[in-house]
Amino acid sequence: MLKIFELKAGFRRERLVIHDFSLEVKPKQRLWIKCPHFGVGQLLMALLMGQLKPFDGEIRIMGKRPYLLATSSIPYLMRNLGLFWPDIPLSHRDTARENLFWRLAASGEGRHRSLVESALSLFGLSNIADLDVRRLSRAERVKLALARAIISRPPLVLALEPVRDLPAPEARRVLRILAHMTLLGSAVVIISSEDPPDVPSFELIEIREQ
Repeated sequence: MLKIFELKAGFRRERLVIHDFSLEVKPKQRLWIKCPHFGVGQLLMALLMGQLKPFDGEIRIMGKRPYLLATSSIPYLMRNLGLFWPDIPLSHRDTARENLFWRLAASGEGRHRSLVESALSLFGLSNIADLDVRRLSRAERVKLALARAIISRPPLVLALEPVRDLPAPEARRVLRILAHMTLLGSAVVIISSEDPPDVPSFELIEIREQ
């Protein structure tokens, strides 16, 4: 599902470096990768998304190297990956409901209406479903982006700091939702500079400062 083997990558001038980091993520696993600071988390997410290439080691997501993917592979990724990072782009010309609908349409999922309404309810967004995204608060946009990431029940969910901009009660609720995805067959990987919460339980992997 996700394999990182002897990863060495980073920006030496800025001292943002990941060195000798290996792991394997299997289906239904809950994994919390703790980074020494947010910048390292950003670097790891960029590597996993194929925006950067490691200078040594290997990354494979669903058997593919993300930095070698062609445009034709993007639909494959959309079906199999749920992605979230702070300030992830949303379609500001559309409503919250439409953002979820287009995500399902792009991934080829046919049960659009039922899944959209379920996701809106699950994240407490039903009352703002028909508002343009630019009218939503920051916390509402975060929850919408998370709902969009998991709505098609992808095999692998990768989330960078998913609850950083949420108040504590909302953060706990969102983490329970993400943890529940593993009961539906997804593996969930959270990248954060914070310690994992006690509940729900996540396996902790820590990246040390280089």
